[in-house]
Amino acid sequence: MRYAIALAGGFLLAAAGSLAADRTCPLGRAPIFGEDFLSMPDCIAAHDLHAACALGTAGDAKLAAAVVSKCESGFAARLDAAQRRVYARRGTACRAAYGDAPESKRIFAGAMCQEALAAAYFKDSVAGTIARPPPWSGPPPAQP
Repeated sequence: MRYAIALAGGFLLAAAGSLAADRTCPLGRAPIFGEDFLSMPDCIAAHDLHAACALGTAGDAKLAAAVVSKCESGFAARLDAAQRRVYARRGTACRAAYGDAPESKRIFAGAMCQEALAAAYFKDSVAGTIARPPPWSGPPPAQP
């Protein structure tokens, strides 16, 4: 089981690395800060910026938190209690899924997973109320 989780985490990190390699950070080699994400027009733009400029280290977790905050401001108030529980379980699954990876990579992967989850919810909420949780291809949430 641990091997399967580590293998899945490795694939996720490789995919994240290849996605970042396919995108060019518009800031070049300049460092990015939480304020850079807050100045973006919406959650998706902030998420795309972070995906392009992420360093792949634990330091990205703080930046991911800024993006998640921006995304959640666009949908969190529209979720009912059951939807909030599903969102929270999915977020917990993101943070727990990479337990066997080295600490820095585990923190990075969990934060980027949480960010992608928030972006998925934001996309579904743009049209209005979220009728049901959006499709999610991240790690499966643990059953309560």
